[in-house]
Amino acid sequence: MSDLSCIFRDPNELTLATLQQNDWETDFFGRLMGGLQVETRAALLLPNADWQATTQAISRSADERSFAMVQCHLDVCALPLVPALEDVGFRLVDTRITFVTRMDRRDIPRFEPPFGELDHAREEDLPALIALTHQGLTNNPRFFSRYKERAWFTEQDGERWFAAWIENLLTDTDSLFGIWRVGGEAVGYFLYLRKEDLEGLPFYKGMLATVNPAVQGHKAHLFLQSWLYDQMPSDEFWLDNTTQLTNIPILRNHVISKKRLEHIDLTFFRKGRP
Repeated sequence: MSDLSCIFRDPNELTLATLQQNDWETDFFGRLMGGLQVETRAALLLPNADWQATTQAISRSADERSFAMVQCHLDVCALPLVPALEDVGFRLVDTRITFVTRMDRRDIPRFEPPFGELDHAREEDLPALIALTHQGLTNNPRFFSRYKERAWFTEQDGERWFAAWIENLLTDTDSLFGIWRVGGEAVGYFLYLRKEDLEGLPFYKGMLATVNPAVQGHKAHLFLQSWLYDQMPSDEFWLDNTTQLTNIPILRNHVISKKRLEHIDLTFFRKGRP
């Protein structure tokens, strides 16, 4: 741990929470960014007054270390812990609902593009991929993201964040980055991030997908997904589908397709002292 790290324990020396620097975000945004990891099982066993005292200590520690912002992901099962976090300045900014499902591509209906071609995204596609991302996500008011919240990040921050995300995933050789081309032009993409194997099978996490509005309505999400499944190293694999609670159409699709609910997280930000 860095010198900025701090561990908070209960009277029995069980860890309740860990505060530390988020190195990548600190370097990227040019200001000191922290992360708070709450051990929910231990924290939920505390009397409320003791948890309140712990959050007060966390707040003082964050300010003493001059964190511009602290991020905390909290399992929704730990809802009783939220009021004390709010009392010291944490604010709900995002939600994540995660489905983790064992899949067999031989049992999944296939979809094909009505026109154009599907291909692996290449480094030379980066400008087009970033343009699609800004069009469909970054500058789309219907797409919510904590990195678009103006109370925390500028418009330029958000654009830089999404551009860097796409670039990092494009250069990750383990990721599967599918692109839809029409007339040689990139009009949509869908990508999976390779994670550590689960139960001896490949494990992928669905990341971002977007399509140019001019060619929407052709089930691009489904035929890009079919193509990505074909690129996986085995017929059976695990899939992590994570989205926001606000994304009702996608949630309906996951339920209909019998995806298995794993957990729901709440994301909080806390600003540092001016």
